Amino acid sequence: MIVSAIDAYQKLFADPITVSIRFRLSTFRADGRPLESNLVGASDSTSYPRDWNTYITALKADGKTANDAAANSSLPTTPLTTSIVTRSASGRAIGLDTQPALFADGHLDVGGPYDGIITLNPSKPLQFTRPVAAGNYDARTFLEHEIDEVLGLGSHLNSPAPQFLSPQDLFTWSSLNARNTSSSGVRHFSIDRGLHNIVTLNQNPAGDFGDWDSEAGCPQVYPLVQNAFNCPGQSSEISASSPEGVSLDVIGYDLIADLPDDGILANISTRLPVGTGDNILIAGFQITGGTAKQLVVRALGPSLAQFGLTNVLPDPTLELHDSSGAIIATNDDWQDASNAQSIPPGLRPSNDLESAIFTTLNRGAYTAVLRGYNNSTGIALVEVYDTSIGSTQLGNISTRGFVQTGDNVMIAGLVVASHNKQVVVRALGPTLTGFGINNALPDPTLSLYDGNGVLLFFNDDWKDTQENSISGTGLAPTNESESAIAGTLSPGSYTAIVRGFQNATGNALVEVYGLN
Repeated sequence: MIVSAIDAYQKLFADPITVSIRFRLSTFRADGRPLESNLVGASDSTSYPRDWNTYITALKADGKTANDAAANSSLPTTPLTTSIVTRSASGRAIGLDTQPALFADGHLDVGGPYDGIITLNPSKPLQFTRPVAAGNYDARTFLEHEIDEVLGLGSHLNSPAPQFLSPQDLFTWSSLNARNTSSSGVRHFSIDRGLHNIVTLNQNPAGDFGDWDSEAGCPQVYPLVQNAFNCPGQSSEISASSPEGVSLDVIGYDLIADLPDDGILANISTRLPVGTGDNILIAGFQITGGTAKQLVVRALGPSLAQFGLTNVLPDPTLELHDSSGAIIATNDDWQDASNAQSIPPGLRPSNDLESAIFTTLNRGAYTAVLRGYNNSTGIALVEVYDTSIGSTQLGNISTRGFVQTGDNVMIAGLVVASHNKQVVVRALGPTLTGFGINNALPDPTLSLYDGNGVLLFFNDDWKDTQENSISGTGLAPTNESESAIAGTLSPGSYTAIVRGFQNATGNALVEVYGLN
């Protein structure tokens, strides 16, 4: 059972380090203290305080995945604390000199061979095989729970030095753009500033503050590995898309992915008013590579109200079309989908009326169409999430919709992962008339912002600023009033905003092309 658990982590992460853990079955901790009677498992770890700048610089330099790109772009520009307390294993994962220092008897000193010691309590009804019987505790779930903590999960709120933050605390939020590292209020683990909450953290002092909030009663609908309180008769497993896998990824471990040398266009989204007829929201994307790609496509409306938007679409519906135009998947209310419970927890819409499609697609071009149920109208967001980054990639991305003014302009978000990526971003209007689209935006403008809201590029008429660079890509717009930006983007989150010159309105198309 220990070997199979270790094997799961070795298959998930690619860090070139060795983590030394001593595993025990005892009613006493390694230092001789009795194990608390309510505990099924416990762990002790080696930890090191490291200066804020030293730690943050190392964490950013280690970023390799889409999760890292999003999380690192959410890090503050000024220190939240003077030091970060990292476990010895997670420090080495980002290149810091944090050696094991724990001896078998539980004392810490230079030369100690262990990063951590894990103890399972034999006085509890542990079962070391699966499936676990009703009334028994799944030993592997508790083993993985403690391995995660030795690897670095946990909050400063439970630590011997609560005045300093732990790595996981860098990504805890109460709401959009509102950090919370305290034991009051609500804390969510999020890698995009609280826009999408991957999991809610425990605020019950009877459990670890670094664990996940647990449902009252048993059995649990979501029996996750790091739940603060677990139920007998249930098993759970760490995975690349589980909250545990994502958390370990962003604090410094490297999820195994067959990443190319070039950057990747990962998650993309577009927000726009949804009307009827030609004025619905249409998002296109391509899948490149030779293997299938697992995706989550979402259509959000009611949940946008929490961000101060009015006139949100009350009940979005979603269709997914292949390149022939055939409908290959539909959804109205996301929980009605047959595989709703398979959607990664962090990507499940927060409102039951919102839509989601969780599917695996082969190489090709696809279109997601967002409409209002019964022709309702309002502001909505369409998103495409890459849940299985590898050699198969999301390629060129486009969204068409009706551009208005104020909150009702077109806003497209994208994430660049792994390495720098050359892109061309275009905003088309007049060209759409040739495809039978009425009321095209006569003169679109285009702004590109980084994850901190800093304007990187602006263009009105594409020939005005980068004519030679854009022409050389073969992606120059056919109409001189249309806009384009060419550039190289480092890993992180970006936002492209399409407006009408002098507040003009009309149908427009925003496109993001990744250049290889």
